[in-house]
Amino acid sequence: MFKNYFKTAFRNVVKYKGHTLINIAGLAVGICAVMLIYLYISFELSYDSFHKGSEKIFRVSVINEIKDKGTSEGAVFLDALAPVIKNEIPEVEQTVRVSDEKPGLLSNGQKQIQINSARYADSTFLDIFSFELLMGNHKQILNKPFTALLTEETSDKLFGNKNPIGQIVDFNDLQFEVTGIIKNPPLNSHLKFNMLLSFGSLYQMKNVFMGWNGGNQYITYVKLVNKNRSETVDKKLVPLMWKYLNKKLKPFGWKFTAYLQPLKEIHLKYDDQNQTRLINIFVFSIVAIFILLIACINYINLTIAGSLKRSKEVGVKKVFGASRIELIKQFIAESFLIIIISSVISIAGLYLIIPSYKKFIGDFFNTDILISINSIAVFAGGAVLISLIASLYPAFYLSRMTPLAAINENRLQRSSKFNIRNALILLQFVISIGMISSTLIISSQLSFVKHRDLGFRKENIFVLGLNSIESRAKYLTIKNEISKITGVQKVTATSAIPINGFTSNGYLVEGQNAPNIINVVDADKDFLDTYKIKLISGRNFSEDFGTDKDSYLVNEEFVKQYGLKNPLGKTINRNSPHKIIGVVTDFSFASAYEKISPLIITSQPESGSFNYLSVVINSINIVEVISAISKTFENICPDTPFDYKFLDEALAQVYHDEANFRTLFVYFSSLSILISITGLLGLTIFSLTQKRKEIGIRKVLGASVINIIKLAYKEYLLIILTAFVIASLLSKYFMDVWLEKFAFRIEPSLGLFLLSGLIAIVISFITVTVYTVKAAMANPSDSLRYE
Repeated sequence: MFKNYFKTAFRNVVKYKGHTLINIAGLAVGICAVMLIYLYISFELSYDSFHKGSEKIFRVSVINEIKDKGTSEGAVFLDALAPVIKNEIPEVEQTVRVSDEKPGLLSNGQKQIQINSARYADSTFLDIFSFELLMGNHKQILNKPFTALLTEETSDKLFGNKNPIGQIVDFNDLQFEVTGIIKNPPLNSHLKFNMLLSFGSLYQMKNVFMGWNGGNQYITYVKLVNKNRSETVDKKLVPLMWKYLNKKLKPFGWKFTAYLQPLKEIHLKYDDQNQTRLINIFVFSIVAIFILLIACINYINLTIAGSLKRSKEVGVKKVFGASRIELIKQFIAESFLIIIISSVISIAGLYLIIPSYKKFIGDFFNTDILISINSIAVFAGGAVLISLIASLYPAFYLSRMTPLAAINENRLQRSSKFNIRNALILLQFVISIGMISSTLIISSQLSFVKHRDLGFRKENIFVLGLNSIESRAKYLTIKNEISKITGVQKVTATSAIPINGFTSNGYLVEGQNAPNIINVVDADKDFLDTYKIKLISGRNFSEDFGTDKDSYLVNEEFVKQYGLKNPLGKTINRNSPHKIIGVVTDFSFASAYEKISPLIITSQPESGSFNYLSVVINSINIVEVISAISKTFENICPDTPFDYKFLDEALAQVYHDEANFRTLFVYFSSLSILISITGLLGLTIFSLTQKRKEIGIRKVLGASVINIIKLAYKEYLLIILTAFVIASLLSKYFMDVWLEKFAFRIEPSLGLFLLSGLIAIVISFITVTVYTVKAAMANPSDSLRYE
């Protein structure tokens, strides 16, 4: 029986080639787009699931509440927290401390490489995490001071094929013995590193403060005896924090609250970019549903429209005794055959597209994921679901015809209003116009972020990293020599550059009862001139005043937030009092996601050295100037790699994920429009086929080509205008949600929505016109002879 259904289905697929081709093209593109989105979403949801017993692993995060100052939260805290949790909370099986990322130079003799993510870690690291140890003794790794684990990639760069075990490496002028090689962290790990250094090394170093009075540089992870006891541990952390911290800090209005974050939720729920990731997953999930829905709508509309050609077939089958159930099975079999063909084409398309897709979005997944059990299940389940969604209504619609109505095609044409078809077309264009307007808003926001006034100069600034003790010690010599190069206009030394925020420390502002965590950057006297930051009161740092080494500059937000009516001469205490000698305009030193916060500018780094030189160079001879700077730097610091970047490019990199999101959205929006237009073209062809005699008569009576185009387009214009209104309202709502994460954002204008509607109208008009002109130019006698 089923064999006959598929035989008949195959014959009909071959017979109605145009109808079939449009359906297969629309479904194949839709399925391919959905699978690409599925790959992206499945990867985002897979973070940290590769660790054995991951459901029992948690990260400790700490909320800091300051009376009258609000709250802040972060997982980077004191190193002393982990030992007391292990010793005093029996529900905790094991703990491990991991430092924040440390950039620096790694060398072995003459070979040097720059790494960006070295971390200090306890010897229990591999007892909790399932990173693969390739070389070394699991029980002995990181258990002695000044020992290190290199990742496979780092080892290859530094040693090549040579066995690194037992070798001595130099990292930021400290020597470590390599005791193991660890596999590179998977791409779906929230914890990234190039090298692990033994945590015990920190206790052997000078100027590194550890314990309850140390610095916030360490992340604590715990592994519980029972995964269901996390709430119990949270409750026990309250008296523990009181015992070691809150009791002492209560007089100052400070309170710390620690709690556990499930490991597998960190990436999407607790990381800095979690809001962006969740929104992206939500948006692309909706986009996938929309694209699939549009493809199904196309199939439904085209099948219903094509029923006029199939009506006699249905009537004859009914006359010869075919039941409605048999006809439904027949149409479902046809749909399933088309879905199978579309799926095969979409899979082939996936393998062709994925290399470019990976280069664009990032090499975040293995192609093998396509043949995983989950992917096959999703693909097969999706094919069945699409078959049912796309075929049930047409099957019921066609099978309900009476034999007389089915055979009498003219009667069917007169009685069929296809109201459901118009509703589905409306839904298609709501989705397409909504995606167009959303794309325009996303592009406008990112353009605004890129070109907004940051309050400082960002063009033609060349940033040189001082990555070694030698280069930091000789920064003044390097600065003076670079300043002499033709084409160099300004040079300044700073502890950080204004890209992703500055570090923060605790300060007691005059007139305040308790210390506050305030952003700070260390910079020399040329900082304001180099970055063109305006001084609005007081004066800049000067070599003419010996006391300036202990003086501070602050920004306008600092003055505003701490209520300083006359800030000049006021003091800020950190170990000793420091006078405010000047106030600068607010400038953005973090991303557009964050508001401008209070800032202190000092001229003396606490570490004793600066980390960067910012150089303003002539835009005419950039290559020659950089070459001259490179030679100068290498002459002064021959053992330090020349590490540089352009400030504007580094700023653009902050919004790399958002730019990728926009481009992906543009591509998927274009696909949805393409599928919609394909369906509109198919419906236009069928509509004009029905009206072929009418068009012939109108031409005989003197109707022009323009009149015929109006006739064909008028039934779609009202639908598109209605879709525009609905889509604009929905897009405004959802884009406002997306824009909320930006502290600096646009307000979507009416013009953006009008432009999206105009784009949809123009595209649909061109689509309808292309075939209508062909029909209108046909010989009327041919049209009147048609059947």
